[in-house]
Amino acid sequence: MATFLISMFFKPQKNCFLIFFFLILITFSTSSFAKVNISEVTNEIFILDIYGKRYVLDNTKQIKKGDYLKTRKKPAYIILNDKTKICLAANTSLKILNLKNIDDKIEISLGFNKGVLLLEMNEDQSNIYNLHFSSYQLNDLRSDIILSNKKKLELINFEGQLKFYSKISKKINKAEAYKAYELRPNADMKISSELLNLDQFNQKFLGNCEKDLPKFSTIKKKNLEMQYGCITQNGRLVCGNRYK
Repeated sequence: MATFLISMFFKPQKNCFLIFFFLILITFSTSSFAKVNISEVTNEIFILDIYGKRYVLDNTKQIKKGDYLKTRKKPAYIILNDKTKICLAANTSLKILNLKNIDDKIEISLGFNKGVLLLEMNEDQSNIYNLHFSSYQLNDLRSDIILSNKKKLELINFEGQLKFYSKISKKINKAEAYKAYELRPNADMKISSELLNLDQFNQKFLGNCEKDLPKFSTIKKKNLEMQYGCITQNGRLVCGNRYK
């Protein structure tokens, strides 16, 4: 009788444990095992994964959490499954910090280490991109940016205001469109220039990664002069001085 009561007591606990185990397994599999397909690779990008395996990336492989991407003497680029392009100058390194399935999207967190990086976003991108660099964090990136971390950390923003978080100052920094910024260790930002000369960056990338500035239209102000004249208004003749 006692044995029967004990077995009746432990059976619900066993069922709860199994349910809890499967929930953990599902959560772990949907976040840790997310992978991203590659549609195109140009030039050599060397991979070191979390298992210590080294190989050269191509479009038959997938990128996964923990992958360390690096170029050597030549620039390269990869195009991901949603047509987002990652351009790497020579001697540039990037790490896949995390890949996470969120509904029907994949959240990709990238860690930029050194070199020169261009992220060219696709308007119809299906992935969510987060970028970590130095002491800064940028979530849900939507516009193209260039990051350079050589003698100093520089950021160039394209198309629209960019907001990114400073881990040091705990504040949100803002980068205006078509401006270059120097990002300092103490989280201060210094504007380098308003209209950019991109040649110094374009020559570091492959031809398909070159960025152009839009043609900014300027309207010249005309010197307005006063002139006497008459117009018809509500059936009456109205005269006076007007600008022509």
